[in-house]
Amino acid sequence: MRYLFRFFVSLLKRAIFEMQKILVVFSFFLFKKFIKKEEDLWVVGLWEAANYINFIADSFPRAFRINLASDKFYTRNSYDFRGIQCKYLGPILNLFVLPVVFSYLVCRADNFVYCWNKGFLINEFDGREFELSFLKKCNKFLIASFLGSDIRSLKLSLEHGKRIGQETMASNLFLIRPDLFDEKKENFLKMIARSADKHADHIFNANIDQISYLEREVHPFLYFYPDEKFQKNNAKFESLDIIRIIHAPSSPIIKGTPIVRSVVKKLQKNGYKFDYQELINVDNQDVIHCLRDAHIVVNELYAFVPGVLSIEAMAAHCAVLTSGDPDTETLPQGADQAWFKTRYWELYDHLKYLLDHQHEMKKYADQGYEWAWNECRTTVSRKKFLQAVGKRT
Repeated sequence: MRYLFRFFVSLLKRAIFEMQKILVVFSFFLFKKFIKKEEDLWVVGLWEAANYINFIADSFPRAFRINLASDKFYTRNSYDFRGIQCKYLGPILNLFVLPVVFSYLVCRADNFVYCWNKGFLINEFDGREFELSFLKKCNKFLIASFLGSDIRSLKLSLEHGKRIGQETMASNLFLIRPDLFDEKKENFLKMIARSADKHADHIFNANIDQISYLEREVHPFLYFYPDEKFQKNNAKFESLDIIRIIHAPSSPIIKGTPIVRSVVKKLQKNGYKFDYQELINVDNQDVIHCLRDAHIVVNELYAFVPGVLSIEAMAAHCAVLTSGDPDTETLPQGADQAWFKTRYWELYDHLKYLLDHQHEMKKYADQGYEWAWNECRTTVSRKKFLQAVGKRT
C-alpha cells in the first residue's frame, strides 16, 4: 500500500511539473508585452543558507532577493519574495505561483544567481534542466552557486575520506542516516550537476569540500561578508581572566559537536578554567553578538574550507580553530595563517595549546581578521566575482 501511495504521489508531481512548464511559457509571453526589462537588475535566490543570498545581493546596486527556505537562523532577514507564507495551503499554491513569478522575473531581469539546488519549478524530475535551459533561450546571464549539501555527493565524500585516510562529514552521516546515501539521491545530484554544467555561464563551488558530479571548471567559493560587520576588539585580549570559547554548529553531528564536548570536558577535568558557550538553534544575529566578546571559536572539524561561522568569527576578531585546509582546497592567499588548522583528532592538543599560550590567541585573531578583511569582505568578494564572470555593474 505504501509503494502504491508513493507511485500515485510521483504521478501527481509529474503532472504538476508538466503544468508548471506550460504556466512558464504562457505567462512569459503574457508578461513580455507589459514588463520593461531592467538590465542592471540581479535576481538572487532561491534557498537561504548561511545568509548567502543576502550577502551576495548586497554586493549589487540593484537586486531582487528570493528565499523559499524557512531558515531558523536568519529570521530577521528581509527578502523581496518569500513565496506564499501559509502553513498548509502555501506549499500547494506555490507550485502554481512560482512558475508565474519565474516568468515575470525572466521578463524583468537579465542576470540570475542561483544559490542552492532549488528552482522555481519542481526539480526532482530533471534537475532544473527545463528552467535553466529556458533562461539561456532567453539570453540570460546565469550563475550557479553551490553552498554545501545541495551539490555534495555523500558517496563521493565518503570515498574521498577513505582514500586520504581521514573521516569526512559523510562518515558520521553514514552512521546515523544511511538512507541519505541511496542511489536516488545520487542520481538527483547528477542531474543537478549536469544541468549546471550545460547551462550556467559560471559555477561557484568548493571542489573537495563539496565534492560533486560537476565536470566543468568552477570558481572557488566567495564569502561576501559585509564590510560593516567587521569589528576589531583588542580590548578583550587585554583581560584574559575569563577566556570565552564559543561553538555554534548549525548541524551538530556533521560539525563535530560530540568531539568538541568531549575535549571541553577533558580540559575542565584537567583543571583548565574557561567559559564555554554552545550556541545551537540560536538566531544568527545573536551569535554575532556573542562573538564580539569571545576569544576562541571552534568551528567544524571535518570540512576542507572555513565555514561562514569561521569568517564571522574572524571578522569579530576571534582566534578560530577549524579544519579548513589550504593544502587541499583552493583558498585565497594567506589562508594558511588565518586560523589554527584543526582536524577532529587535533582539537584537544590545539585548544590546550592556546590555553597554555594565551598570547597566541591574539596572534591568530589578528591574522584571521586581516585575512578575512582582505579576502572575504563584500567589497573584495564583489570585485572577485565580477572579474571571474566578466561582468560590470
